[in-house]
Amino acid sequence: DVEIAVDPEMLGKIFEELVTGRHDTGSYYTPKPIVSFMCREALKGYLETQVPGEQNAAIGRFVDKHEPDDIRNAEAVLNALRRVTVCDPACGSGAYLLGMMHELLDLRQCLFQTRQVDNKTMYQRKLDIIQTNIYGVDNAEFAVNIARLRLWLSLSVDFDGPAPEPLPNLDYKIEVGDSVC
Repeated sequence: DVEIAVDPEMLGKIFEELVTGRHDTGSYYTPKPIVSFMCREALKGYLETQVPGEQNAAIGRFVDKHEPDDIRNAEAVLNALRRVTVCDPACGSGAYLLGMMHELLDLRQCLFQTRQVDNKTMYQRKLDIIQTNIYGVDNAEFAVNIARLRLWLSLSVDFDGPAPEPLPNLDYKIEVGDSVC
C-alpha cells in the first residue's frame, strides 16, 4: 500500500490551466510567496488596530518571523486572531483563503509554542479557522468548488483516523456570486 496525497497548491495551478478565456476574466493563479506576503501585511495592519497596546515593530516580528517574544499581551493578540474576519471577494480557486488559513494557523501555533500540538489539535484549529474566519465569493462555480476542495484537502491531511470527516457545509462561507455588482 502506498499513501498518496493531493497537494492543495497543485489544484490551484491545475485550475489556472483549465480556465479558458482567463485574460478576458482576469483569472490568474497567484504564486504562494505573493499570497503569503499579502496575508501577512493584512494581518499586521489588522493587529495594529485591534491590539493598540502592542508596538508595531513587535507585531511585525511576530507576524513576519513568528517571534512572539516582544508581544506584551499574548492573550489579546490571540483573541484578535480568533475574531478576525477575512473575505476574498474574487476568491477564484482559493489561494488567498488557504494562505490566510495557514498564516492564522502558524500565528496561533506560535503563541502556543510551549505546548506540543498533535494532529487532532491541528485539525481542530484549521476547522475553527475555516468555520469562523474566512469567507470567499467568486462568479465561477467551478472555481468555488475547487476552493472548497482545497480547504477540505488541507484540513484532511491533519485528520487522525481511518477516513477524514466530510467538510462542513461551506455554501454560506464560499459562495458563487458577483461581488462587483
